[in-house]
Amino acid sequence: MNFQQVRQALKEHNLEVFTNQDFVNIFNISNEVSAVKLSRYKKLGYLISPKKGVYYLKGEIHDKNKIANKAYFPSYISLESALSFYNIIPETVYSITSITTKATREFTDEQTIYKYYKIKKQAYTGYLIMDDTLIAEPEKAVCDYLYFVSLGKRVLNERMSLTKLNKDKIKYYSKFFDDTRLNNLINKIF
Repeated sequence: MNFQQVRQALKEHNLEVFTNQDFVNIFNISNEVSAVKLSRYKKLGYLISPKKGVYYLKGEIHDKNKIANKAYFPSYISLESALSFYNIIPETVYSITSITTKATREFTDEQTIYKYYKIKKQAYTGYLIMDDTLIAEPEKAVCDYLYFVSLGKRVLNERMSLTKLNKDKIKYYSKFFDDTRLNNLINKIF
């Protein structure tokens, strides 16, 4: 099987981002054969791998958030990435920030840094599916962000625009964190 056949099969299965296991399943090959082929295609510059075992076709993915979701599971786009997306902060964000229930991690590919921040399992909620990507609702993104501010791991962005947000919803999501510092910060802001 040549790379054009591989590319076509991935497109037929609607896999912009795929894992080694996806590759094994599509082509009905062993893990060893899959690893060799994927390594070869990566060295030839056909594939990019932000993390071991996760790949995408070079130059053919338009939404890096899909990569972020697939590279570290479970995760959803939040923090500065979601705040910028919803125009809650005016800054352009160059890395993709996500929330996870796993350990905090960071991965990179040729152009993008993918950052993942751990929260409690009970607080892993408040996201929706948008264009096949999990992203925090605006109020949950604010709550996630304020949680890390309350821990001293982020500096409060004074230019956040909170006027269009549902403050009761932010307070609702804060209950999942069960954190006094977060509640105090939210009460201070609102």
